[in-house]
Amino acid sequence: MENKILFVNKRPGLIEEFVEAMALFDFGIDTATNGMDALKLLEQAEYKVVVTGLIMDEMDGVQLISRINQLYPSIACVVLTTKMNVAQLAYLINQLDVYRIYLRPVDLKGQFADMLMDALSYYDHRKQYFQKQLILQSGLESSEVQAT
Repeated sequence: MENKILFVNKRPGLIEEFVEAMALFDFGIDTATNGMDALKLLEQAEYKVVVTGLIMDEMDGVQLISRINQLYPSIACVVLTTKMNVAQLAYLINQLDVYRIYLRPVDLKGQFADMLMDALSYYDHRKQYFQKQLILQSGLESSEVQAT
């Protein structure tokens, strides 16, 4: 599978900046300007990492991450935002499965790109873990059926 990243942000300038910075790396990048469009893209392709802002129209970043956690639990979700309140931070950390949180400005070609490479590996490990869990669960269910 290709190393696909979905970048979701309402600001076209930031999307362009991100795509240009990531051109140096071997990432497949798709973009969306809101959570609803991002979910449509997630239905069409397999992404390893989703980088999202928090404030967007139609569906904000918190709602998007919540849906990703439910539908695509292997995906590494990263928040890249300019501001965040304590309640949002607490919710992201305590209630949602977020890989990393970054406040802008950030060095996209340096520290952020390094984190993305780690996030791609994180996805691979989670995917294997969830596949093993499914195998174990289906084995337990079939042994329960045989026992009855």
